[in-house]
Amino acid sequence: MLLTPEQTAELQRTELEIFRIFVEVCKRLNIKYYLMAGTLLGAVRHQGFIPWDDDIDVGIMREDYDRFMKEAVPLLPDHIFLQTYSTDLEYPHVFAKLRDTNTAFIECTVRDNKMNHGVFIDIFPLDSCDLKVRNSVAFRLKEKIYLMRASSLMKNYKPDFRRRLIRQCCKLICPDPHRALYKLEKLYRSMPAGKYLVNFSGIYGAREIMPTGWYGDGVFVRFEGMDVVAPKEFDKWLSQVYGDYMKLPPEEKRVTHHLTEVIDVGSSYRNYLKE
Repeated sequence: MLLTPEQTAELQRTELEIFRIFVEVCKRLNIKYYLMAGTLLGAVRHQGFIPWDDDIDVGIMREDYDRFMKEAVPLLPDHIFLQTYSTDLEYPHVFAKLRDTNTAFIECTVRDNKMNHGVFIDIFPLDSCDLKVRNSVAFRLKEKIYLMRASSLMKNYKPDFRRRLIRQCCKLICPDPHRALYKLEKLYRSMPAGKYLVNFSGIYGAREIMPTGWYGDGVFVRFEGMDVVAPKEFDKWLSQVYGDYMKLPPEEKRVTHHLTEVIDVGSSYRNYLKE
């Protein structure tokens, strides 16, 4: 689904409001967060959203992430839903989202999933990363099996023949895809403390393995008029992930990255599920 500039601006305003709520809850709970991925890039390069971006990404250290999951809900407005695979059983990921229940953001791969499909921001746990363990055959094999089983929770994702075959093999090892999410999260939590932190659910793979010191206490950057927290060494972070990050991509690549069927900031996703 291609958005007009006006639709993109409306979506970003809705996400920014969710983000403001997130920041306020983190302040009340004394939890440190960091801008991540395209949101961090947008803050540094544009002092706000990348003009064509369609989401907000933040990271929280695992210990604080767990506390946010336990303590944030009473502090959230009624229309903001904290979504995890525990709070929404057909949600297929091991990171969390904050969703605005009064809106719709229905992605193609999960359009038939009976879950909250509101406009969202992503909240990623940052885990310790021991490079030797992370690169071991045992760790990578377990991770692959659990990811493949969990992918079957995305009801509208149609893998190719090879992936379907791998899925069937993984099913023999881990029959329950929801259990696979639990085991995947447990695997990430089991990582021994090391010199690095990683967002295991990030889309950039090994490029998101960062020295712990790059996060530190964080520094303030501007994002859409707000003072928000970025990793202390955000220049190193962005350079490792994006290379020459201040250079704009070619025009044909200035597009949103989510494959969506419905985006509607004025109507709840429930209206579309009824249809």
